[in-house]
Amino acid sequence: MELSNHRGTHPEQYDSHSWPALLAQLIADLTKVLEAEARLVRASIEPTMTAVLNRWLLQLILASIAVTGGLLLLCAGVLLLHKWVEWWMAFGIAGAVTMTTALFSLIGRG
Repeated sequence: MELSNHRGTHPEQYDSHSWPALLAQLIADLTKVLEAEARLVRASIEPTMTAVLNRWLLQLILASIAVTGGLLLLCAGVLLLHKWVEWWMAFGIAGAVTMTTALFSLIGRG
């Protein structure tokens, strides 16, 4: 009975006062770990995203140049056909050839 009334260095008394401090330290440490992980993820993703965006931009520019070249070739074909047939027929032939080419390329991708 005498030991339970003694308040000197009782382990239960020390533990009950330190729980809030331990919990606060645990939350602070967890926050620091999560912040460090977020920085690592951002540091590893940023170069990859930059490379992907640069590649995408280059492909977009090259595709627009290719489309422009294709349109110019189509116009040249129409002008060449106009030497032998009427304008409407030259445009019709060029349109039919273009649509057939697009259809076969879509079927070929499968």
